[in-house]
Amino acid sequence: MSFTRQICEWEERPYTSYDRRRAVVQHRVVLEVYRDGNSDIRHEVRSDYEEAKESAEWSLYEAYEIRGSRVDYVGGDRR
Repeated sequence: MSFTRQICEWEERPYTSYDRRRAVVQHRVVLEVYRDGNSDIRHEVRSDYEEAKESAEWSLYEAYEIRGSRVDYVGGDRR
């Protein structure tokens, strides 16, 4: 069992080309805390724009695991 909470959310327009400059990329950071005290932090992205690199569904950009006093990068699609 775990407790999940969205910590923050923001939007950006990262593309400068004429064709894609209106594309909006949404970001969110999600914290998941497990019953044993361990946690995961996920940075997820999505974009509804057809020509954006990001998909329309929330996809993992980067993820970290907090285990005891350790924080480990565990994956994602960081650019």
